[in-house]
Amino acid sequence: YLVSCMFEEAASLSYSTLKRLCNCKFDESVDKDMVEDMIECSGMVLLQAYKELG
Repeated sequence: YLVSCMFEEAASLSYSTLKRLCNCKFDESVDKDMVEDMIECSGMVLLQAYKELG
């Protein structure tokens, strides 16, 4: 049960992070590559959590 809750929390947090990153308007001072890396990492966490949850 504890492990399942951890995956549910990981899925929730990564989804929230993805949503915020995709809806945010970044100015020119923000490194676009870094934002793309954060989106990619959040997506990988979300997919892994969903995979583990079944």
